[in-house]
Amino acid sequence: MTTLPPPLRIANTAAVLEGVYGAGTRQATRSGTSRQALYRDAPKVLQSVDGSDYRQRLQELQDVNDRLRADRDRLQSQLRQAVILDAEHLACFAATAQAEGVSLPVARRLLVPFLPQRTPSVPQLGRWAQAAAQKASALLPVLDALARPRVAQGAADEIFFGRRPCLMVVEQHSLCWLTGRLAENREGATWAEEFRRLPNLQQLTRDGGTGLAKGLALVNQERQARGDAPIADQEDHSHTLREGRRALRQVHQRVCRAIDAAAAARQREQQKARRTGSRQGTAAAAARADRHAAAAVDAGVAVEKAWATITDALQLFTPTGALNTRPRAEGIIAAALPLLDDPVWSKTRRALRRPQLLTFLDQAHEQLAALPLAPALRDAAVQAEGLRHCPAGLQGDRPSAAALRGVLLATHLVLAMSGAAGAAAVAQVQQVLGQVWRASSLVECLNSVARMQQSRHRRMTTGLLDLKRLYWNCRTFRTGRRRKQTPYGLLGMNLPTTDWWELLRLSPEQLRQQLSAPGVAA
Repeated sequence: MTTLPPPLRIANTAAVLEGVYGAGTRQATRSGTSRQALYRDAPKVLQSVDGSDYRQRLQELQDVNDRLRADRDRLQSQLRQAVILDAEHLACFAATAQAEGVSLPVARRLLVPFLPQRTPSVPQLGRWAQAAAQKASALLPVLDALARPRVAQGAADEIFFGRRPCLMVVEQHSLCWLTGRLAENREGATWAEEFRRLPNLQQLTRDGGTGLAKGLALVNQERQARGDAPIADQEDHSHTLREGRRALRQVHQRVCRAIDAAAAARQREQQKARRTGSRQGTAAAAARADRHAAAAVDAGVAVEKAWATITDALQLFTPTGALNTRPRAEGIIAAALPLLDDPVWSKTRRALRRPQLLTFLDQAHEQLAALPLAPALRDAAVQAEGLRHCPAGLQGDRPSAAALRGVLLATHLVLAMSGAAGAAAVAQVQQVLGQVWRASSLVECLNSVARMQQSRHRRMTTGLLDLKRLYWNCRTFRTGRRRKQTPYGLLGMNLPTTDWWELLRLSPEQLRQQLSAPGVAA
């Protein structure tokens, strides 16, 4: 029946449904089929004419199409968020992990959730990191040749990997990592070699290490022989203040022990008096303990006041907002040192007697005097900046606070009446005072970068140091006043790209060529 043409099947169905008695038999005879075949085929024809099968099939196809479209949209969304973890990206991951101080086994464990079946081995990650370190070692001489002549002030220190020292130099304003070199020793000649690589260095901030001092003295002798200005030697304040606070804590502990001993002696005296009614043998001991405690308290108060005056003497500004001077600071320190006669202060006394501790004051006065400003404008800007740094002196109802508020008002009036010249004077004075560095603690930031590797492995290679140094200098700071800037950028270097991995794609010749292009590295 299925081979009949559609018009004949429709005629057969019409005869079955609408024909008179006997119409089905006659139609079956004409079509050459049986009457039972007509009755069986009629519902199928009606269903086909009605279109329900077609609509059902169409709906099924539409549902399949909708599911396919949803799958496509989901896969496209995932593709937009996906990262192809090919060999290039995995090499970048391994190098970044090493530069951040993450060990290779830990880096591999971090990759396991993303690449459970094809996670690279630790040796493979090491080979990728080593290849990146070799490229960094080739590029850094090109970048150092551009960065080091820009450095006017620096801080130097060393960190040890096992028994081998690593010489570290940083520029304080930008935190640009200028030197990270493994050396055989930290003697003066070794440090002098590093300082010679900074031709325009004007001030070096350092701790009390003898090697650093000898190296700086050697370079200054060479500069004086050539007729050049020597490098100003600024000894670190943070180490001196830390030693002083340590000694002060020991004094406080001694005072507390004396007070506790006096209290214990007095308690023994009272206990004997309650038991026996006599204080014989304990009253004198309690009195001696009281006198000893009182003397310890008086000495502790005197020492604490002396240390407070020394701390103020090492500041850039006095409590009244005036710019500090070397004669004033030296006089305060000389007057306070006799009170620090306890052996616990010996190291602090030696540091306070060294003239290099106050070099920052000489540099500040020299640089301010060299500004092309009228003396009245310069003095007003310095006074305003000093009072801004010492807000405590402006508060309260004391006559001195009222006088300082009057001085601040007068300085603002002078600067405001000067117009653009006053604003320029404030900007120049702030720039000079913002570059007065008196602590080498900023170099500890770089020591901390290397110390992460030091805490895991006592072995450090030159290549790994170069990798860390390039990564640090191209890294964008996330918080603080250097936020959204890189060390190289803060140093004034306009590189072709700040992406350290993109820099590693360049050869030294290509980088040198791009840096020599007009307007790139200027």
